[in-house]
Amino acid sequence: MTASDPKAAEPVAEPAALAYDGATLVCDIKDTLVKRNSLSIRGLAQAFKSMDLNKSRNLSVGELEGGLRLIGINLNGDQCAALLKHFDKDGSGTINFNEFLCAIRVSNPISFNI
Repeated sequence: MTASDPKAAEPVAEPAALAYDGATLVCDIKDTLVKRNSLSIRGLAQAFKSMDLNKSRNLSVGELEGGLRLIGINLNGDQCAALLKHFDKDGSGTINFNEFLCAIRVSNPISFNI
């Protein structure tokens, strides 16, 4: 809706700049998971499994983007690529559960099987 008199229109603030660094994106994901009470290891395992559409136990950038969208986190392709790079410690081009868990929840690497 626009004002018939441009002088009567209220100024609209510029949208916030999109974050493209992995650490900032992880914080946003953590905030969303906390609100959903899904930050426990069980909750993270369920989130990971729901994103892993092909059941490969690894998330591709497409699975990551689609899975995050399902829990209300809408990132563009460049943001998902930055996030994948941040998570992917072994350089495989995908995210396994250990990488996902360590990036989201654990500061010291611990191996878990789902």
